[in-house]
Amino acid sequence: MSNTETLEEIVVHSPIIDPAIVQKLSLQIDEEAQVIVHCHYPPTKYGFNIRIWENTYLKVHSSPHQSQLVHFENITKFPAWTTIPPGMPYTFTLFFSALPKDCVLFDLHEDIPENGGFQVRNIERNQSDIYHLMLA
Repeated sequence: MSNTETLEEIVVHSPIIDPAIVQKLSLQIDEEAQVIVHCHYPPTKYGFNIRIWENTYLKVHSSPHQSQLVHFENITKFPAWTTIPPGMPYTFTLFFSALPKDCVLFDLHEDIPENGGFQVRNIERNQSDIYHLMLA
């Protein structure tokens, strides 16, 4: 372009979006949200076995809502066991469906028909919905 040429002014207008579409997209974003819980075990003198049951959820204190377990990493699902060797720290990750927006306190609860289910009470909600829990 030479110095004598001028650029035309370009005006960009924001598109008008149907409010019903905005609402639908907002709901879809809420539904796709998730809660990530990293569970950490410190090293122990003796090894042990762990597993996760499908009946694991996040129980909200202020409502009957329960966020469902949707995926897990680095741990086996009942009835299989994951063996943790002696002297090694261990971490596994649980993914849950979204918590309600007004949730401020919740519990991790594994509802199983035997002793030893994962139970962590009074977890304070944070903005990231990513949690690191020390289990022992």
